[in-house]
Amino acid sequence: MKLPLILSWSVRILLAVAYVLSGILKLYPIEFFENDMLMHHLSTEKLVLFQSRLLIGGELLVAAGILFALRDKLFLRLSFIMLAIYTLYLTILILLEGNSGNCGCFGNAIVLTPLEGIMKNVFLAGMTWIVWHNQVQYTFKWKNAVLIVLTLFTLALPFILNPVLL
Repeated sequence: MKLPLILSWSVRILLAVAYVLSGILKLYPIEFFENDMLMHHLSTEKLVLFQSRLLIGGELLVAAGILFALRDKLFLRLSFIMLAIYTLYLTILILLEGNSGNCGCFGNAIVLTPLEGIMKNVFLAGMTWIVWHNQVQYTFKWKNAVLIVLTLFTLALPFILNPVLL
Protein backbone atom coordinates (compact mmCIF):
# COMPACT_ATOMS: atom_id res chain seq x y z
CA MET A 1 0.00 0.00 0.00
CA LYS A 2 1.65 3.18 -1.18
CA LEU A 3 1.16 6.16 1.07
CA PRO A 4 1.52 9.84 0.25
CA LEU A 5 5.14 10.89 0.65
CA ILE A 6 4.55 13.05 3.74
CA LEU A 7 2.70 10.25 5.53
CA SER A 8 5.29 7.66 4.54
CA TRP A 9 8.11 9.83 5.87
CA SER A 10 6.14 10.59 9.04
CA VAL A 11 5.87 6.86 9.82
CA ARG A 12 9.58 6.41 9.00
CA ILE A 13 10.56 9.25 11.36
CA LEU A 14 8.30 7.99 14.18
CA LEU A 15 9.78 4.49 13.85
CA ALA A 16 13.33 5.86 13.99
CA VAL A 17 12.43 8.03 17.01
CA ALA A 18 11.04 4.96 18.82
CA TYR A 19 14.37 3.15 18.33
CA VAL A 20 16.37 6.21 19.45
CA LEU A 21 14.23 6.62 22.57
CA SER A 22 14.52 2.93 23.35
CA GLY A 23 18.31 3.08 23.11
CA ILE A 24 18.91 6.38 24.88
CA LEU A 25 16.48 5.67 27.73
CA LYS A 26 18.23 2.33 28.38
CA LEU A 27 21.53 4.19 28.58
CA TYR A 28 20.54 6.29 31.61
CA PRO A 29 20.79 4.59 34.05
CA ILE A 30 22.42 1.73 32.19
CA GLU A 31 22.77 -0.25 35.41
CA PHE A 32 19.07 -1.18 35.20
CA PHE A 33 19.57 -2.64 31.73
CA GLU A 34 22.78 -4.42 32.75
CA ASN A 35 21.16 -5.89 35.87
CA ASP A 36 18.18 -7.07 33.82
CA MET A 37 20.51 -8.87 31.41
CA LEU A 38 22.35 -10.47 34.33
CA MET A 39 19.17 -11.43 36.18
CA HIS A 40 17.79 -13.24 33.14
CA HIS A 41 21.13 -14.93 32.37
CA LEU A 42 21.56 -13.14 29.06
CA SER A 43 25.16 -12.22 29.80
CA THR A 44 28.03 -12.69 32.19
CA GLU A 45 29.22 -10.06 34.65
CA LYS A 46 32.25 -9.16 32.56
CA LEU A 47 30.52 -9.13 29.16
CA VAL A 48 27.36 -7.29 30.21
CA LEU A 49 29.18 -3.95 30.26
CA PHE A 50 29.96 -4.30 26.56
CA GLN A 51 26.94 -6.28 25.36
CA SER A 52 24.46 -3.80 26.84
CA ARG A 53 26.14 -0.88 25.07
CA LEU A 54 26.40 -2.81 21.80
CA LEU A 55 22.68 -3.64 21.92
CA ILE A 56 21.90 0.02 22.51
CA GLY A 57 24.25 0.95 19.67
CA GLY A 58 22.45 -1.58 17.48
CA GLU A 59 19.14 0.11 18.18
CA LEU A 60 20.67 3.48 17.33
CA LEU A 61 22.12 2.03 14.12
CA VAL A 62 18.73 0.65 13.05
CA ALA A 63 17.17 4.04 13.84
CA ALA A 64 19.76 5.89 11.76
CA GLY A 65 19.51 3.38 8.91
CA ILE A 66 15.74 3.70 8.78
CA LEU A 67 15.81 7.48 9.09
CA PHE A 68 18.44 8.07 6.40
CA ALA A 69 17.15 5.25 4.15
CA LEU A 70 20.67 4.29 3.11
CA ARG A 71 19.97 0.58 2.64
CA ASP A 72 16.26 0.34 3.30
CA LYS A 73 15.84 -3.42 2.89
CA LEU A 74 18.78 -4.18 5.18
CA PHE A 75 17.70 -1.91 8.03
CA LEU A 76 14.03 -2.80 7.77
CA ARG A 77 14.95 -6.49 7.94
CA LEU A 78 17.09 -5.74 10.98
CA SER A 79 14.12 -3.96 12.52
CA PHE A 80 11.89 -7.00 11.98
CA ILE A 81 14.58 -9.31 13.40
CA MET A 82 15.15 -7.16 16.49
CA LEU A 83 11.42 -6.90 17.16
CA ALA A 84 10.99 -10.66 16.73
CA ILE A 85 13.85 -11.42 19.14
CA TYR A 86 12.60 -8.91 21.73
CA THR A 87 9.06 -10.31 21.43
CA LEU A 88 10.32 -13.87 21.86
CA TYR A 89 12.28 -12.78 24.94
CA LEU A 90 9.20 -11.06 26.41
CA THR A 91 7.02 -14.09 25.67
CA ILE A 92 9.48 -16.35 27.50
CA LEU A 93 9.58 -13.81 30.35
CA ILE A 94 5.78 -13.96 30.66
CA LEU A 95 5.80 -17.77 30.63
CA LEU A 96 8.52 -18.01 33.29
CA GLU A 97 7.76 -15.03 35.53
CA GLY A 98 4.29 -13.79 34.62
CA ASN A 99 3.24 -10.42 33.29
CA SER A 100 4.57 -8.26 36.08
CA GLY A 101 7.37 -5.77 36.42
CA ASN A 102 9.09 -3.61 33.85
CA CYS A 103 10.01 -5.20 30.51
CA GLY A 104 12.92 -2.76 30.18
CA CYS A 105 11.95 -1.68 26.67
CA PHE A 106 12.56 1.96 27.58
CA GLY A 107 14.81 1.49 30.61
CA ASN A 108 13.32 2.92 33.79
CA ALA A 109 11.86 6.00 32.09
CA ILE A 110 8.73 4.34 30.67
CA VAL A 111 7.52 1.31 32.58
CA LEU A 112 5.79 -1.35 30.47
CA THR A 113 4.77 -4.85 31.48
CA PRO A 114 6.08 -7.62 29.24
CA LEU A 115 2.65 -7.88 27.53
CA GLU A 116 2.60 -4.14 26.91
CA GLY A 117 6.13 -4.49 25.50
CA ILE A 118 4.88 -7.18 23.10
CA MET A 119 2.01 -4.91 22.00
CA LYS A 120 4.51 -2.09 21.45
CA ASN A 121 6.66 -4.43 19.34
CA VAL A 122 3.65 -5.49 17.25
CA PHE A 123 2.84 -1.81 16.67
CA LEU A 124 6.46 -1.09 15.67
CA ALA A 125 6.43 -4.13 13.37
CA GLY A 126 3.34 -2.66 11.71
CA MET A 127 5.17 0.63 11.28
CA THR A 128 8.16 -1.27 9.84
CA TRP A 129 5.82 -3.04 7.42
CA ILE A 130 4.39 0.32 6.28
CA VAL A 131 7.91 1.69 5.72
CA TRP A 132 8.86 -1.55 3.89
CA HIS A 133 6.04 -0.98 1.42
CA ASN A 134 7.07 2.64 0.93
CA GLN A 135 10.82 2.20 0.53
CA VAL A 136 12.97 4.87 -0.96
CA GLN A 137 16.23 4.40 -2.84
CA TYR A 138 18.89 7.05 -2.91
CA THR A 139 22.00 6.87 -4.97
CA PHE A 140 24.93 9.07 -4.27
CA LYS A 141 28.65 8.66 -4.61
CA TRP A 142 29.59 8.29 -0.94
CA LYS A 143 26.71 6.04 0.19
CA ASN A 144 28.96 3.21 1.42
CA ALA A 145 31.33 5.60 3.20
CA VAL A 146 28.41 7.28 4.95
CA LEU A 147 27.08 3.87 5.97
CA ILE A 148 30.44 2.84 7.44
CA VAL A 149 30.82 6.11 9.38
CA LEU A 150 27.22 5.88 10.59
CA THR A 151 27.74 2.30 11.75
CA LEU A 152 30.94 3.12 13.63
CA PHE A 153 29.43 6.24 15.17
CA THR A 154 26.19 4.64 16.39
CA LEU A 155 27.94 1.58 17.80
CA ALA A 156 30.54 3.75 19.56
CA LEU A 157 28.08 6.36 20.85
CA PRO A 158 26.86 4.37 23.90
CA PHE A 159 30.49 3.80 24.94
CA ILE A 160 31.18 7.55 24.56
CA LEU A 161 28.05 8.72 26.37
CA ASN A 162 28.30 6.12 29.15
CA PRO A 163 31.86 4.77 29.27
CA VAL A 164 32.62 1.33 30.67
CA LEU A 165 34.21 1.69 34.08
CA LEU A 166 36.21 -1.40 34.99
